[in-house]
Amino acid sequence: MAHNDDLIIELRHGYLLTDAFELLGMRLYGSDWTRNELAAETRAHPDERTHAHKELQIRIANADENVQSIDRNILKALDASEIAALKAKRDEAIKRRSLILGKQNTVYPPDASYMANHAAYERRCHVKAALIEALSEGRFDANLLNLGGIQSHWWRAGSGHKYYLEINVMTFPALDSRHRRGSVRINQQGFDAWLKGVQPLDWSKSRDTSEEEKAEFWFREQLQQNSDPVKKDIILNRMDELFDLSARKRIRIWDTLAPATWKKSGRKK
Repeated sequence: MAHNDDLIIELRHGYLLTDAFELLGMRLYGSDWTRNELAAETRAHPDERTHAHKELQIRIANADENVQSIDRNILKALDASEIAALKAKRDEAIKRRSLILGKQNTVYPPDASYMANHAAYERRCHVKAALIEALSEGRFDANLLNLGGIQSHWWRAGSGHKYYLEINVMTFPALDSRHRRGSVRINQQGFDAWLKGVQPLDWSKSRDTSEEEKAEFWFREQLQQNSDPVKKDIILNRMDELFDLSARKRIRIWDTLAPATWKKSGRKK
């Protein structure tokens, strides 16, 4: 049994989908990951909710003004038939106002709880998409308990297979008469190796990213951002400024990650 920041995982048969989801979420979001993401519900965007509430308040104000306007006209009216018609109009206006007021219980501005759920749902969607993308690309192996390996294309839309993250199940196409569903298990070693290469969205909030990993991520970014080679001493000095690493570890990162073109004489930046 493994423990990761209080996440207890039974490893006898590998990770469950939910285990991988939580581990990836913690890796990407660090301290922002609340572990409420799996249960987060889809709702209207907070901006839409705020706009709808403002629109409702305007409609209520207009309905109030309409009733008050009719009341003023009733006071001015002299003819009995005109007064009766205005009163009937007022009754209808009050009914419409009541219907609008009744929506206040369902259209309210987003409070702190609403905002937290929305943020959790967005994190859920991002992590789920990243996990399924990695599975569909075969970044690590997965299998169905007692049924054999899962082919990477099964995770893709249109394959006929469906997965259910919350209950860790994959179902087979209706035409497959051999099986109906299976319990998903993800290869632990393969997933852990892949996860180590996933860059946290914000290093300052990372729960488990070491200084060495941060330096590796930073150097990979330099490789992507600089088309021309940068000299070794420039990179090592910059690492020394940014990360709490020994000279030996900084050199190891350079030796491991720097391409041959960079290990030759590169221009300084």
